[in-house]
Amino acid sequence: MTSYSNCKQPFLDTCVLIYFLEGHDVFGRQVKKIMEKVETGATKAAISALTMTELLTGPYRCNNELLALEYHGLLYYFPNLEIVDITLDIAVDAARIRGVYDIATPDSLLLATALQVKADAFITSDKKLSGFKELEVLLIR
Repeated sequence: MTSYSNCKQPFLDTCVLIYFLEGHDVFGRQVKKIMEKVETGATKAAISALTMTELLTGPYRCNNELLALEYHGLLYYFPNLEIVDITLDIAVDAARIRGVYDIATPDSLLLATALQVKADAFITSDKKLSGFKELEVLLIR
């Protein structure tokens, strides 16, 4: 595949949504294109419930409950974006991924979730995850 423009069912790393929500200087335009494809239904994407935790931590840490509610609502109701709960099967697979690839627990949970939903790619900017061989990891550059 080698290009996120060809993805039909990508799994989005938390950083992708951070870049989207915050309008990142370097990655913002690329991520906006990905999210437009999701919004229009050209592709269906998935994220983990863990991503919601990671995204809302910043606003809550800054005591900005309104921003946390805005982020929550935007993602919860975003068209063609599935938020996948962490199940026992995902947790067990994340342990396997962590053990085999020495990937941090949060990233292992995201990758296990991507495998569970049969994503065709994992989109991230984290180069450390490119060594994961069970799913195509596409790096935003």
